[in-house]
Amino acid sequence: MYVNTVVHSLMKILGKEKVVYDAEEVKRYSRDALDVTRALPPNFVTKTPIAVVRPSTEQDVVAIARFANKHRIPIVPYGGGTGLMGGAATVKQGIVVDMRNMKDIEINEDDFTANVGAGVIVKELALEAQKHGLLFAHDPWSANYCTMGGAIATNGVGYLTCKYGSMGEQVLGLRVVAGNGNLLDIKPVKKSSMGLDLKNLFIGSEGVLGIITSATLRLYPMPPTQEVFAFKFRDFASGYKGVKHLFASGIRPTSLDLFEAFDVNADIDTRQWLQDEEGTRLYLVFDGFDVRILSAKARQIVKEFGGEELDSKIGEEYWKNRYEIANRYISFIKSGSRNTNIKFDFIQVSIPTGKLLEYDKICTDIASKHKIVVQGHGVWQVPEFYSMNLFADSSKANDRMYKAIDEMLMYASKIGTMEYVHGVGIRLAHLMKEAHADQITLIKKIKRTFDPNNIMNPKKLAL
Repeated sequence: MYVNTVVHSLMKILGKEKVVYDAEEVKRYSRDALDVTRALPPNFVTKTPIAVVRPSTEQDVVAIARFANKHRIPIVPYGGGTGLMGGAATVKQGIVVDMRNMKDIEINEDDFTANVGAGVIVKELALEAQKHGLLFAHDPWSANYCTMGGAIATNGVGYLTCKYGSMGEQVLGLRVVAGNGNLLDIKPVKKSSMGLDLKNLFIGSEGVLGIITSATLRLYPMPPTQEVFAFKFRDFASGYKGVKHLFASGIRPTSLDLFEAFDVNADIDTRQWLQDEEGTRLYLVFDGFDVRILSAKARQIVKEFGGEELDSKIGEEYWKNRYEIANRYISFIKSGSRNTNIKFDFIQVSIPTGKLLEYDKICTDIASKHKIVVQGHGVWQVPEFYSMNLFADSSKANDRMYKAIDEMLMYASKIGTMEYVHGVGIRLAHLMKEAHADQITLIKKIKRTFDPNNIMNPKKLAL
């Protein structure tokens, strides 16, 4: 179908007010937060969507999917646009479905659950739950921007993951419109022994099977007490040994962040949203009724491994400003005046604790071989979740950084997993084909069941 025909058909189905076709506005939906300063895949080009639609009801989404499936027009689900792997980028021209008008929130105090639309901003639910004396336990760096649909579709993690688990672990039920236009209602239950749990097919699926329209999520009683502690270590290895022993002792904080920063002054455009002081810091957060007991034991263990406790104000400031990295990054990628003559990227992998320090050294050696600066490294939330920040002061370093990251991630895939938080999107799709060919074959078979014409978020997850 021609562009004008598609636009007019969508207007007839949804109403003119729900269809965006202005060229400049539509173009803004062609990408997410996968920015040009990152080490991008060769020949990575986004395309301007045919149109953007803004459904406000589940039936709108059903109608869009059935129309697109009938005419084999690609669909890209779109939430807050904060994805870092190009999961919401348009790489095959089609219809972008902006879900942000689906933002109903219903708190069920008796059940400790919330029914939410896919377009609800994560922080909005947290604030609404708080009014009822309840806690929504997904708290990512992008909480002020990302939507429920996107968080579920990537199975993201956040600042409370150490105690409460990932976004996927907050999901009890889902309503999903599959690529074939069928509506799936996966009932919200806390435990079932009735065969396969279908909701887990859609958690982390990055929109390649269908569009999540709403979810039923867990809530918790609001903890009566919370305390934040900050420590510094001689180096990352010393801090990591302390963290491992903490977990081996059965102590699980509410939140954990261990990071060693090196070249924090490398570039003004990146240092503003990284740790502002060189050295190794550990932040521990505890909440609940047993804060004093757990924190006392944790502080004892940390000090035994060389940790020096810092002023409590440092920990409090860290927690207060935990969203600033997202605020600065969003401004950074939207700024037309930013420095494009740099390359900044990262890896965020899951590695068994017994092999993590060895893997850390391997990555450091790989970066050195490719003449890439390591700005810092650390673990976040659990001892297996490892990250490394990489920098080069030349836009021509794209190929070197791209190859370095590929080496690091391929090694990670042999002993763990090459991404624990942001998904695969388009950025890591080529590695899925290489490292997980057997899984891709199976996923393709599953995809054909829900999306027989392959219209849902094409090219993502290497599909």
